[in-house]
Amino acid sequence: MKWHINFLIVLLLLCSDITAQWFQQNSGTTTSLRSVFFIDANTGWACGSGGEIIKTTNGGLDWFNQNSNTTVGLITIQFINAANGWACGGNQILKTTDGGIIWSVQNFPPSTGVYTIQFVNMNIGWIISHYADTAYIQKSIDGGDTWSVQYQAHNEYYESMHFLNENTGWVAMNVGGLGGVIKTTDGGNIWTQYNANFSGPPMYIRFVNNQTGWTSHNTLGSYDISKSTDGGVTWFSQIFESFKYIHSINFTSSGTGYAAGLQWFIPPNPDQGFIIKTTDGGSNWFEQYRDDGGLNSIFFVNDMLGWAVGDGGKILVTDNGGIPVELVSFTSVLIGSKVQLKWSTATELNNLGFEIERKIEKNEWQTIGFKEGKGTTIETQEYSFIDNNVNVSAGKLFYRLKQIDFDGSFEYSDIIEVNISIPEEFELSQNYPNPFNPTTKIKYSIPTVSSPLLGGAGRGSIHIQLVIYDVLGDEIATIVNEEKPAGIYEVEWNASGLPSGLYFYQLRAGGFIETKKMLIIK
Repeated sequence: MKWHINFLIVLLLLCSDITAQWFQQNSGTTTSLRSVFFIDANTGWACGSGGEIIKTTNGGLDWFNQNSNTTVGLITIQFINAANGWACGGNQILKTTDGGIIWSVQNFPPSTGVYTIQFVNMNIGWIISHYADTAYIQKSIDGGDTWSVQYQAHNEYYESMHFLNENTGWVAMNVGGLGGVIKTTDGGNIWTQYNANFSGPPMYIRFVNNQTGWTSHNTLGSYDISKSTDGGVTWFSQIFESFKYIHSINFTSSGTGYAAGLQWFIPPNPDQGFIIKTTDGGSNWFEQYRDDGGLNSIFFVNDMLGWAVGDGGKILVTDNGGIPVELVSFTSVLIGSKVQLKWSTATELNNLGFEIERKIEKNEWQTIGFKEGKGTTIETQEYSFIDNNVNVSAGKLFYRLKQIDFDGSFEYSDIIEVNISIPEEFELSQNYPNPFNPTTKIKYSIPTVSSPLLGGAGRGSIHIQLVIYDVLGDEIATIVNEEKPAGIYEVEWNASGLPSGLYFYQLRAGGFIETKKMLIIK
């Protein structure tokens, strides 16, 4: 669970989307997108139905259409560098040598369907294709200009493959509705079959090294993710759920991986796309995203930055690994000789809790408390902590939160600074936000009470009233009506049930009276 926070003095307020999760980009198309591929943080392509190919050069902020010179549905797109790439689908293979400005159709043996393509360098690549009742694995050694059949089998069906290098690769196979894997270690000259006994036909396969890989396979509306740690010889199930399909898997390391797909519902309820993530090699998976419209492909360029594409031209992006964590606010209020810290999260993932840390000027950070987290939740959570051991002569204190996951990993918030000097005079600040609906916050300051006329002496307390009036002068609400020591305070007022209009709030403390305006807009 991670966050990004900006530094502010005394008060830190964040909008709800300051920490990017998965958010949608404008693809400029409503065509169903089947595959996405990036060569770096800025340059990427996506392809889909009707020969659609779109490209971005600024990380997906803008996407523009490329002329693919075909109308067949494209299933896979891949690039070796900024210039050279391939796409395939239907009975066609497309190639570009100028980043997609010009796409040309390559010639290869007859086929009723090309399902995936992968090149490991400028020259060497493979395709999976089908013709009649026969499945083919074909290889090119000249960048796709010519293709030769390496492996073929009757009454079998292949949909996904993955090569680590020129020699080692795997193909997921479907034989009579059961799943298996074939593997080569010599560039495709010899293929060895392993009967994995999957619960259903595999749809996607990915390896991170010679030994460790994953595949998804679907049976009767359910999906299963299985893992191999011996190069594909044996497999064991890691996750199984009903009415979901895994269309794409992408691992950035042996521990961290993502899967995207579709959960189907009986009409008129719309199908929903989802993204799940693991940080322990697939032993545990957590859902990060869910919304209408299936997802077909997911791709990461590093541990944090990734994209997913799907139905209706949907493109999603994350720049923090998709971690659904939002630190909505982190505030501090001086209450007499105490400091109250408040913070809230919009969502949490594997959150063990928060250590509260404090330091004085150049001193070392010290842990002064702990607040237990809510684990994994998509509901807003509020937290509060009071620092009772404040040295009032310190002048300034600094606070930060250390958020700790169940696995021991942690992240720090940025720092907030608290000036603990006692105010020199009464002050009533302008409410914020203003205008507001339905809640607003009001901050006020109380100086050291030294005059008997004000009801105290030294650091004693004084009776405070904070009252709300309407435009006619009628009292609407009393927010504060109690003794308060010197300090800086903040209260929140909820105006639900009141009509739009101009209102007044007034602070009374001994002989001090100040009134300010505020506006409710609904």
